[in-house]
Order: sequence, then structure tokens, then C-alpha cells
Amino acid sequence: MFSRGRAIGQLELSIREYEAKSIGYVHLFYLIAEKRGNGLGHEFHQYAMHLFKQHGTSEYHLRVAPTNTHAQAFYEKQGMKKLKTECDGKVWRMKGTID
Repeated sequence: MFSRGRAIGQLELSIREYEAKSIGYVHLFYLIAEKRGNGLGHEFHQYAMHLFKQHGTSEYHLRVAPTNTHAQAFYEKQGMKKLKTECDGKVWRMKGTID
């Protein structure tokens, strides 16, 4: 995402197989610090949901560090739930549903 020619965020998405079903996967969800908290994260999320819905998925996942409490709070606000720990407890896998 760009604002006045300056990169302010990045979103990387894919459709992948997980436990024998097709899901949306968020590889990267990033906004620069000064752009957080003003609705752009929600716009990123809506874009991802639209893309995942177009591909017929009913859920999406991402991974987040247990220490990244701000990101976890944002994802929970978007309706995501912690699913399980992975990578020997180094990351949380979170899951959301697509309406």
C-alpha cells in the first residue's frame, strides 16, 4: 500500500491446503507504525476477506508471535481466535472465518 508515493504497508496472501481443506493464508500483514490505529488495518483485512471469498474459502489462518500482543489484539478484534502454538511455541496459529 502506498500513500503519496511512499510505501506504508504490505499484505501478502495465498490460498493453500491445511488439514485437507483449502484456506486463505496471510503470510504478511504490516503497516508502518505511524499509520496504525486509523482504519487502514481494517481496510487491509477487508481486502484479504474479499480475495479469500472470491476463491471460495470459508476460513483463513495466520501466525503471530506470542509477544506481539498489539497484533494479537487487532486480529482478535477482526474475529480471529488462537488455534494452537506451532514451531515449538514460537508462534501462535490464529484462525478466522469468512462471511
